[in-house]
Amino acid sequence: MNPIRKKKALLVLIPIAFLSLPVILLLGCNALVYRGIRKEEQSLQGNDRYRVQARFSEQKSSGSSPAVLLIHAFAGSPLDFEPLIRELENEGIAYHAVLLPGHGTSPRDLREKTSGDLLSAAEEAYDALEKQYGTVCVMGVSMGGAISLHLAEKKTPEKIVLYGPYVDITKKWYYFGSGEKWAKRLHKILPYVRKLKPGNINDPRGLEKYESYDYLPVKTVGELAKISRGVRKNIDNVRADVLWFHSPGDIASDYGSARELFSEIPGKKKRFVECPRSNHLILYDYDGPEAIEETISFIKGKERP
Repeated sequence: MNPIRKKKALLVLIPIAFLSLPVILLLGCNALVYRGIRKEEQSLQGNDRYRVQARFSEQKSSGSSPAVLLIHAFAGSPLDFEPLIRELENEGIAYHAVLLPGHGTSPRDLREKTSGDLLSAAEEAYDALEKQYGTVCVMGVSMGGAISLHLAEKKTPEKIVLYGPYVDITKKWYYFGSGEKWAKRLHKILPYVRKLKPGNINDPRGLEKYESYDYLPVKTVGELAKISRGVRKNIDNVRADVLWFHSPGDIASDYGSARELFSEIPGKKKRFVECPRSNHLILYDYDGPEAIEETISFIKGKERP
């Protein structure tokens, strides 16, 4: 090849190689993620990837009324409430820690679920508990907090307790926009992302105890946004007493948006509690013991917002 043709070929190949590099990196990243998901499925569940793992299964206990419905976080499980469940049992309070569709099995299962699937399951669990006990209180962590607000808008719980409920993704300058919008744009080419750690918890002892999915389906973030939009639209319908725990340092659920939504809840029987030492999963964090103590008092009627 003569020098002129060689130069022209290089001028063509260099931009192609430069433009191809992100694609190659993305394909390699996705391949590693899928390999990790398959490895986790095989090690924990054998060939049935959508079988519920025993450690993530729902938990129930009979006891006194009011009964408590516990709704976990996105990619979480009833384990989200483990520190609180022990105290509910000590107090003889009936509870049902529900396992929502797509959880406790595989991130690939969760990716197929919609906001409607999650809300319907929570409503069915609420109806069953109300039929059995008459009076129901609802507690939710993160996404479960948003679903708890949905139930307070559609049903008649006596009280709701929220721990870092999801309203918006915490805003960061390096997101260059809304995290929810980025998820909508990217989920087809980046189906899953690996979590940097099991949960957003400041206390190392709590972090060591916490378990959840290692990978998150990006598409489902859009379904969370649908739940949040519905909650904000109907917030005037909340009639239950509200106890809301949130950390100013929550890196998952935006603190400012939470304060704003709390202010829109009608009625005077509500209280917003700051948890300054904690991150997102408050029950496992430094402020957890105080939050649990206040929760029990609130449910038993010893303290109202």
